[in-house]
Order: sequence, then structure tokens, then C-alpha cells
Amino acid sequence: MKKIFILPMVISFAMICSCQKQDSTAEQQLAQRKTELDAREDALIEREKVADDREKALDKREKAFGERETATLNDRTIPTDGQSQISDPAQDKAERDRTIQQVTAEFRAIANSISCARAYLANSIYCAGGRFANFIAFAVVSPRC
Repeated sequence: MKKIFILPMVISFAMICSCQKQDSTAEQQLAQRKTELDAREDALIEREKVADDREKALDKREKAFGERETATLNDRTIPTDGQSQISDPAQDKAERDRTIQQVTAEFRAIANSISCARAYLANSIYCAGGRFANFIAFAVVSPRC
């Protein structure tokens, strides 16, 4: 009778041991997967931190750029001498006319200088041929130069 009980006990003990061995293997695999998932989660958290830092830096740069742009626009629109922002059209036209007259006068002076220089050059070439009297007469008579 003892032999009858020993055989089923050995079989049941072997089954329990094999089940525990399988459970320990499954637990090992589970632990390994958990470790891998934790590592992935840590890497993901690190990436999120880096992305947040970049986003904050970008926001900071964008804010600084906006402030610079606003300051530049304010410098352009707000006069420093306290005058109003809107100028008088009549004053603008008068200033434009004065500028045109000044430029025209300067242009005429330059054109006159060029024509005198050309005349002088032409006469000096003419005088080099032995006609010195004509050159003197031209230089005395010419009112522009």
C-alpha cells in the first residue's frame, strides 16, 4: 500500500516542481519585460524634457523677437522731438520743392562747369596750333566760364 501512495506522490511532486519552474521562467520574462519598459519610459521622459526645453527656448526667442520688432516699430512711428506723427502735406510739398530747386541748381552748376571745361580744352587744342589770340578772345568774351 505504501508503494501505491508513493507513486502518485512522486508524480504530483514532479508536477508541482515543473509548474514552479515554469512560473519562475515566466516571472523572469515578466521582470525582463518590465525592465525594458521602464528603460523605454525613462528614455521617453528624457525626450519629453528635451522637447519641453526646446519649446521654452523657442518661446523665449520668439518673445524677444516680438519685443525687438515692437521696439523698432515704436522707434519708427514715435517722433523723438515731440512732434505729431502726422505731418502737414503743405509742409511736405514745400520741402520737396526746395529740395528739387537745390538739386536743379547744383545740376546746372555742374553742367556749366563741364561745358566750360570742354570749351577750355577745345580752345587750348586750337591754340596749340598757333592761334593764341583767338583763345584769349574766347576766354575774355565767354561769360559762362
